[in-house]
Amino acid sequence: MELKLVKEVKDIVALLDLEDNIEDYFPCDKGEWNQWLMQIIMVENTRIKVWLALEKEVIQGYIVVVDNRNLPISDDFFIMYVYSGLNFYKNKKLLDQLIEEIKKEGGKKIIANTKNPELLKKYGFKNIGVQPMILEI
Repeated sequence: MELKLVKEVKDIVALLDLEDNIEDYFPCDKGEWNQWLMQIIMVENTRIKVWLALEKEVIQGYIVVVDNRNLPISDDFFIMYVYSGLNFYKNKKLLDQLIEEIKKEGGKKIIANTKNPELLKKYGFKNIGVQPMILEI
C-alpha cells in the first residue's frame, strides 16, 4: 500500500470510478466533486492536497487535506474528506504515511470533522469540540 500525492488530472479523473458517498458530505454529485478537485488542485489553491491510496497501482481510496499552516498562525492540516474501502490495518498504515508526509511539510497536528468520532478515536484522534477531532503528531 502506498500513498501518492495527486499532481495530474488523470489521477483525479480516476476517482470517478470509486464508490464513495460524497453526496452525504457535500451538496454536489460525484462528477461535480471531481471537477471541483481538478480546478482547485490544478489551478486555484495549492493548499488543498489529495493523496491517493494505491495498491498495485489501483486506487483503493483517497484523502483530501487542507494545509492550514500560517493561516494566520497555525500548524495544522485539516482532513476535509476521506474515502477508503480498506480495513482498519490498511487505513492505519495509510494514516501513518500521511502523518509522515505532513511532518515533512512542518505540520504538527491533523484536525478532522466527522459524524462518527468513535471511528477516529480508534486511530488516536481526540475530541476538541462537538464534531472536530485532533491528532497531535
